[in-house]
Amino acid sequence: MEHVELAGIHSGDSACVIPPVSIPADNLATIKEYTKKIAESLHVCGLMNMQYAIENGKVYVIEANPRASRTVPLVSKVCDTQMARLATRMMLGESLESLGLKDKKIPYYGAKEAVLPWARFPGVDPILGPEMRSTGEVLGLAENFPLAFYKSQVGSGTAKQGKNSPVDCF
Repeated sequence: MEHVELAGIHSGDSACVIPPVSIPADNLATIKEYTKKIAESLHVCGLMNMQYAIENGKVYVIEANPRASRTVPLVSKVCDTQMARLATRMMLGESLESLGLKDKKIPYYGAKEAVLPWARFPGVDPILGPEMRSTGEVLGLAENFPLAFYKSQVGSGTAKQGKNSPVDCF
């Protein structure tokens, strides 16, 4: 997933897109390499949440958590891969190789947006930072990133679907 916002916003509060829209191929290769090395060195069996930052073409590891995040169901939906089920099978003894996973091209875009509680909690400071403030997430799917992002904004309540909206249904 690629964050839409720059680093400094908690990942749970960020808007993200799968597949990435602006990460160069060499950075994606580095991310894949680092992820594999970190997972192997931590002896992760199951899901792992990795976060990276890229600045001036250099990839930095922000954190590695050998656990699932609440975004796993959204990522699973976009990738058409039941990640929690596969991780469970590994934890029960199946090998990674036996799962038959392969890199695949995703033929559409999935945009995740955080649902923030500002309307329900008047007076709360709406400035985002490193602490997570969101109470949920929504997913917009479309054949291009702008439409997927728009759908995520409508779904989160950030944008309104108008009379001449490009989205007539979800």
